[in-house]
Amino acid sequence: MNEIMNVNGINVIIARGDIATFKANAYIVPQYRDHCSFTSVAARLICSEYYQAVEAYDIGAKYINYPFGYAVSFETNSQEVERLIHVAVLDLPEDNAFNLTQLATYSVLIEAEKRGIRNLAIPALATGKDAPLKFSASAAAMISALALLPTDGTLQNITIPIWKSEAAYRHFCDGAKKYLPHLRFGLYKDYDVMQQKVMSRR
Repeated sequence: MNEIMNVNGINVIIARGDIATFKANAYIVPQYRDHCSFTSVAARLICSEYYQAVEAYDIGAKYINYPFGYAVSFETNSQEVERLIHVAVLDLPEDNAFNLTQLATYSVLIEAEKRGIRNLAIPALATGKDAPLKFSASAAAMISALALLPTDGTLQNITIPIWKSEAAYRHFCDGAKKYLPHLRFGLYKDYDVMQQKVMSRR
């Protein structure tokens, strides 16, 4: 059974399964800062419909070297999934992993809002192989970022698929319910600084 929450008027559905099997207008793809990952989520999305959007990130990342937490999206050739939103969240430094995961989530949400996305699918960030966060900490970072999102946007539903195991799913659900103590209002300033860095590199 899925865990369903309402955060800022948005339905958040924490589910078991592969992100590529869930219906959404946009998928979130965790990436490296300076090149494209072709494993994990990206590997499950590389097909003729999405390849152009994956390749576009690889080209941009090699040229710009995105800051940790930066999100950028590209159109796909799919009739259902309009965009892939890539976010630089792989190989996070352990000492700042929670804050950067929160920033990455916020960046993804803002990018989705800019593109008019209604239904979003996003994996549990910073929880892959050798990643710095436990599933409960990832949940707290991600849900607290959502709680800071303006309430008058286009997003209606966010699905967070947990692929790894039933235990990981339960840990993520437990962390999501405890997000409020982790609110960090300095997030807004961090987001603005990151945007300025990318603009200066273009």
